[in-house]
Amino acid sequence: MLPSVEALFIKLGSKGEWEENCLTHGVLRLGYGDTPHDACIAGRWGEVEEALRATSKSPGAATRHLQQIQSFYEAGPEVVWITFSADRLYWCKAGGVIEQLADRTKTRNTELGWRGEDVNGKPLLKATLSGALLAVQGFRGTIGAVPDVDYLMHKLNGTVPPDVLAAETSFELLVQSRIPLIKSLHDREFEPFVDLLFRETGWSRVARLGGTTPDIDLDLISTTTNERIAVQVKSRADLQVYRDYVQRFAVMSSYSHFFFTCHTPSPELRAAVSAEAGPIILWDAEELSRRAVSAGLCRWLMDRAS
Repeated sequence: MLPSVEALFIKLGSKGEWEENCLTHGVLRLGYGDTPHDACIAGRWGEVEEALRATSKSPGAATRHLQQIQSFYEAGPEVVWITFSADRLYWCKAGGVIEQLADRTKTRNTELGWRGEDVNGKPLLKATLSGALLAVQGFRGTIGAVPDVDYLMHKLNGTVPPDVLAAETSFELLVQSRIPLIKSLHDREFEPFVDLLFRETGWSRVARLGGTTPDIDLDLISTTTNERIAVQVKSRADLQVYRDYVQRFAVMSSYSHFFFTCHTPSPELRAAVSAEAGPIILWDAEELSRRAVSAGLCRWLMDRAS
């Protein structure tokens, strides 16, 4: 596990032109071609600042540039560096070798290269990151401090922040509390509930509820992709009933997925589905409850049970 440390964001080229090369070869890269490399290596920062003042618009701008250059040259191995490319966050720790290239840009080795996954191998996709962390991409300079280091370290370590853990615990309690309500639904209530659950997540019926198709209770189509799915609704079912529907669905080619919703499957059915990667997706009471909470159907269930 990585300890909680300082973290720095680096922009690999003004328009990301160095990203591919840096990520592939495991290096950091810095511009500032007019900055004296030998002075930076020797730590003669007064000399570097004088050079920056000669080319900067103001003393404040020169100071900001100096801070970024010092970070590149002096940040130790405890500092975590991050950058973004395509749909991922990448991170590394810098090594000690710093070189100046022919175009006067500077490169610095990394210890183990850039990584786009957490310590457990889970991809660090932008879609799973907070807006506050993603906002550092808008930093107008080249190198800047990451504001919420604790959050970043949780993401890199694959752990959950305490406030998120508390919210997940509350969510799980809510899911578990709705399971008995789902199991109490009669057949005439259970099928409309399943229909409503799919409709709340973007599916529309091809045929009316309880139509004439003998092997399908819900024939649904995606409002965005035109994908069709078939749903069978059973309040209770055993393994024989399930396998009967597996055979029926096997000859249907119009559907991308088949769902078998059953709030009380028999132990044999549950065990078989867990052990076999079958063609039908089973949603039991717990999965239905989880989907219902996410779809905002808690009040609907409470009204039916009260």
